[in-house]
Amino acid sequence: MEGSEIKDKNEIRKMMKLMRCNLTRQQVEEKSGIIFNKIMTDSIYINADTVMAYVDFNNEVSTREFIQNAIKEGKKVALPLISPDRSHISARIISSLETDLVPGVFGILEPIPEKTKPVPVDNIDLIIVPGLAFDVKKYRLGYGKGYYDHFLASGLRHKCARIGVAYDFQVVEELPVESHDVPLDMIFTELRNIV
Repeated sequence: MEGSEIKDKNEIRKMMKLMRCNLTRQQVEEKSGIIFNKIMTDSIYINADTVMAYVDFNNEVSTREFIQNAIKEGKKVALPLISPDRSHISARIISSLETDLVPGVFGILEPIPEKTKPVPVDNIDLIIVPGLAFDVKKYRLGYGKGYYDHFLASGLRHKCARIGVAYDFQVVEELPVESHDVPLDMIFTELRNIV
């Protein structure tokens, strides 16, 4: 897709979902392992107290091992919870992937409100951001609901590192960008770091 002339967001979403679906479980695990090994040895992660991630779904870059390791290392780990009216996400601290999550509105595992506690956005030091596509200017294309766009623009401190994780094929030369789109600070793939 490098240098592609495709400018329609839905066309890009469709293509990326198809390419991601074609990955084997082994490819997902291998590529995800490389990506998160790079993140976990970066000083941004090492110095972070509170880390926000997401629970992978449909062959996204796999986060579960990363989340478990971060909890073991004593990090506060937050995951997104979609509000009951589906208008926004909030961050909630979990202590276990096994006991603190249930399938949410889109079938994605989410924190159980009664078992987890909210964390103010300005306490987050590092956020791992999912996406369907990213570009070399560090913009991202999500699923079209706008949850992360709003969250990233909602008062995260300037010092909070926003890191996109993607398979290398998900990075294109240029995405269509709108005024509300917030660029990330870095993108990690299995082949390169875009900083």
